[in-house]
Amino acid sequence: MSNAIKFRAWSPSAREMIHFGNPIVIADGTDRYGMFLKSMEGKVFIGGEHKLMQYTGLKDKNSVDIFDGDAADGSYINPMTGETIKRIYSVVFENGCYVAKLIGKSPYGDTQLYFVNEKCEVIGNIYENPELLEVEK
Repeated sequence: MSNAIKFRAWSPSAREMIHFGNPIVIADGTDRYGMFLKSMEGKVFIGGEHKLMQYTGLKDKNSVDIFDGDAADGSYINPMTGETIKRIYSVVFENGCYVAKLIGKSPYGDTQLYFVNEKCEVIGNIYENPELLEVEK
């Protein structure tokens, strides 16, 4: 089984998320290759200011695709105390794999994304919702 290759990009100047189909690799007859991305609306983008994010191949508990740059809520209820333990993660690609980086402090810290993906819920991304990266005091 193969994972779908999907991309999206944040455009700081337009302040919008652009969703792409498959990447288009173009050779110009020499040894040079370039990866161009064509948006769902048909516009073609070549690098530049855009913050490119790739689909991780994983889905959250609601079957929503998880992308690099997403923020995910992995909060849970402690069965011993009934207390809600708040866990907000930022999804990043690090050391060859996708990591759920804990926002804030905890004795448990970061974890591999595939350990939490089916227990968490995507609540936004770090570009459209930068406030998600702020730690509650």
